[in-house]
Amino acid sequence: MPLFDYICTECSHTTEELFSVHEEKPTSIECEKCGKDAIFIFPMIARTSGRWGDSNAHFDSGLGTYVENSMHKEQILKERGLVSESDMGSHWHEDRAEGIKDADKKEEQLYNTYNANIKKNHGDTMQASIETFPAHDIIEGKFDD
Repeated sequence: MPLFDYICTECSHTTEELFSVHEEKPTSIECEKCGKDAIFIFPMIARTSGRWGDSNAHFDSGLGTYVENSMHKEQILKERGLVSESDMGSHWHEDRAEGIKDADKKEEQLYNTYNANIKKNHGDTMQASIETFPAHDIIEGKFDD
């Protein structure tokens, strides 16, 4: 049940009113102090460096530990060298999956080229390696993975 603030246009008295989520919130009410019109005050959201009000303590199964709030969770992530999924961007999983698919295709092409070079060189694996894996690619570490 949300609380809404209203301020009197006559005496500046502020009133808090409780309304049901399903109930229509009026734009003005009668001031409880003087009886004149009190108008709805648009709520201000607190944005503080300490994230005041952030106290959703819970057991985080991903981290395997109790977390007091979001700042505590960020501290644990940093200590463990982890990054929150929310910091990865909206398409991180899709982009990562696409990158893995591309890497798998390249690896399969390399494998097929190597096997074709073995056949071409009548089983000479050294010559097949030389033709498949260029020295400059090996020196640059392209095959380290």
